[in-house]
Amino acid sequence: GGPALLGKLPMYPSNTAIPDTIPTLRWAHMKGASSYRVTVSDDAGKAIWQRSTAQAQLALTPDADLRPGSRYTWKVEPLNQTGDPVANATSADFSVVTQDAAGVLAAIKPAPDGPFSAWVLYAAQLQQAGATDDAQTIWQALARERPSDPNLKKLAK
Repeated sequence: GGPALLGKLPMYPSNTAIPDTIPTLRWAHMKGASSYRVTVSDDAGKAIWQRSTAQAQLALTPDADLRPGSRYTWKVEPLNQTGDPVANATSADFSVVTQDAAGVLAAIKPAPDGPFSAWVLYAAQLQQAGATDDAQTIWQALARERPSDPNLKKLAK
């Protein structure tokens, strides 16, 4: 029999922009997989980068050559110890924020212990640049820090 048809893996990034050109791709571990083959393709469908890993995440390297303002698709194929697929590959789309947005984000990104207000500004700029997954992560952290704030609750959803 062929690979079992399993539901889509939760993946990051998925249908969002990302603020940098060397992201770490993440997905849920899949039962029966001992490794994963990860392929990134450009918007024409041409594979531009491929690696294998035993982890449920993989950092892109600069040779992936992602470009600001461009769209990409990435695919994860779960493989068993002999290198055969154990389930269908899952894929997601993402884009890299524009050069201008990347410049703004780099300039205002707060230190990990930066003030609350700086993180609010950064999350808002991420959201505006289309980096909704990254913004969401920050809104959720801010909402945990100030659980009584109704606006943060809304943004963290």
